[in-house]
Amino acid sequence: MNRKTRPGGQGILVAMAALALLVALPGIPALAIDDDTCLACHSDPDALAEAGDRAKDLVVTAESLAGSIHEGFSCTDCHQDLAGDDAEIPHPPELQPVDCAQCHGDVAEGFHEHSIHADAIETGPGARSACSACHGSHHILPVADPESPVSRQHVADLCARCHEQSEDRHDPVSQWKDSIHGRAVLLWEVEEAPTCVACHPAHEIRKAEDPAAVINRRRIMDTCGNCHPSERKAVLRGVHGKAWKEGNLAAATCIDCHGSHEVDRPGERKSTVYAARISETCGKCHDDPDLAVRFHLRPDRVATYKESFHGKGTAWGSPVVANCSSCHAYHDIRGMNDPASTIYPANLKDTCGKAACHPGATEEFARMPVHADRFFIPPTARLVLRYLRMGYILIISFTIAFMVVHQVLEIRAILRLRREIREAERRGHRHLATLPEVERPAEEPLSRFVTREGRHYVIRWDGNQVIQHILLVASFTTLVITGFPLEFPASWASHLGALGPVLFDLRGILHRGAAIILILVSIYHVWWLLFTRRGRRELWELIPQPQRFRRKLVGNLRWFLGLEKEPPPGVRYTYREKLEYWALVWGNFVMITTGIILWTAPHWHYMVVAIARLVHSYEALLALLAILVWHMIGAHLKPGIFPMNPTWLTGGLDIEAFREEHAEEYAKMVAWYGFDPMTEEVGR
Repeated sequence: MNRKTRPGGQGILVAMAALALLVALPGIPALAIDDDTCLACHSDPDALAEAGDRAKDLVVTAESLAGSIHEGFSCTDCHQDLAGDDAEIPHPPELQPVDCAQCHGDVAEGFHEHSIHADAIETGPGARSACSACHGSHHILPVADPESPVSRQHVADLCARCHEQSEDRHDPVSQWKDSIHGRAVLLWEVEEAPTCVACHPAHEIRKAEDPAAVINRRRIMDTCGNCHPSERKAVLRGVHGKAWKEGNLAAATCIDCHGSHEVDRPGERKSTVYAARISETCGKCHDDPDLAVRFHLRPDRVATYKESFHGKGTAWGSPVVANCSSCHAYHDIRGMNDPASTIYPANLKDTCGKAACHPGATEEFARMPVHADRFFIPPTARLVLRYLRMGYILIISFTIAFMVVHQVLEIRAILRLRREIREAERRGHRHLATLPEVERPAEEPLSRFVTREGRHYVIRWDGNQVIQHILLVASFTTLVITGFPLEFPASWASHLGALGPVLFDLRGILHRGAAIILILVSIYHVWWLLFTRRGRRELWELIPQPQRFRRKLVGNLRWFLGLEKEPPPGVRYTYREKLEYWALVWGNFVMITTGIILWTAPHWHYMVVAIARLVHSYEALLALLAILVWHMIGAHLKPGIFPMNPTWLTGGLDIEAFREEHAEEYAKMVAWYGFDPMTEEVGR
């Protein structure tokens, strides 16, 4: 009976009888042990019950041996201590470990001399040698067999027995399974994709610090290059590869950029070389002061990039704004003095003018400092920007200071006047703003009296003006909301996650859309002022008349200081409204002009773009502060009008508020219509 045949009933009886005889007569030398003798006990779990917990590991059947790479070997070929004529049955509970080196000497030598697993591996109860811990003991299958624990599909799970997978999936095995390499092996069954043993040779796994290890920094470029030869060749042409070849171990290698186990494709959001994360990856080295000194690099490259438009877009997670690799390339990275470099002065036009960036970019535009610093700007240009910045800071400071003082004085005067009104009402007197003596106007006033639900109102604007104002408010508000996020550090935007790039793209679309609306409204408003009868009349009312303007301003100042009981009677547009209107006209012109320059930046000289950006930013800040301090308080939030002047929605205003604010215009309306709605029960 050969070893592959399972003993029949008679064979088992004979074997058991023989064993009983041997046990009963221990002094008789044992006969040579064959496979059937071993299987007589090891194929019967009951016969091994006395082994306790080890019993299941000792069960061996003919079927379990079938298909093994060692099929055809006898038991004693591996269990050498049972091969001699003096071997006894039953054998001792503990046999000598199987020595695989008798057949696999070269492998065993490399394993024991170089592998970190040689001493550290845990063999456990059923694994009587380091080899069996990975390959198994009896049913050892070829590596090519899909069922083998060391096959491509299973080797990661085999490694995970010791390199345990953690819940946060930050362990090496989980990282590999989630990586492009792991998916290529496990999901797509790509034969060339690397498994654990591709980078960590199965029998000679050395520590990374070992110069002979394939994952040592001295060899890692070659290890990755086995699968990625063209990328390796490109890297070795660049500054990182040249430094690495010279033996500089601080130079960036494949794993510094791509990671080791967690390697993903560049287009995947979780990849360390994803467009929105590449600056963070490069920053690990280029933001390190020690490395900057060591390699003679400028230490502010990361900080200045983050301050630029591109850097802020990256903080939002945008994958389309320029990142480090957009300008410097990714594998073949060269110094700026290398004629083949993408940032060599003669090549900048092509680098900036790529289809995905700024097609049609001029050479002058390409000279613009990308890193938001002024290091590369000529001294004269730096001086211009410096004085322009200082000038705007002074203008904004003095303008807003004037507005704040004016508002405080006006609100104090209004509160004083309203206390007098309440006192008069307690005495039974109705207070009405004093009307000046005026002549009957030659044509119907622009404002008109109306009566709604028994109350009197004044309609100041027609529907056309209301719509213009609403479009102006909507476009300005949208421009502020979508523009100012780029003027402040964007570190907070990095917490938006996957929502960040969506909001960034939406921000750009809304900003440009609002700009178009503002431009169209401004063009229409100019046309309306010049080519419609009402528009021309409104324009005439808005033009400041210096003598009257000065008289009203002085009169208001006297009222502020308590030298007058009431403010001077207001005309259709008070001096504060005229100041605001013409500031708006100038601000719109500046913002639209600079905005168009920024929108078409690649076609301008970089200094024109730099000046436009500075002016656009500071003018926007001035406009926002003026709206908040001057317009919102003066038109909506001051006592008597709070919480809102409804003119911008309905075109109308409560008649008492209108008479207080525009007493002179009110007097002209009374003269034209022949009655005063506040003293007569008549209305239109």
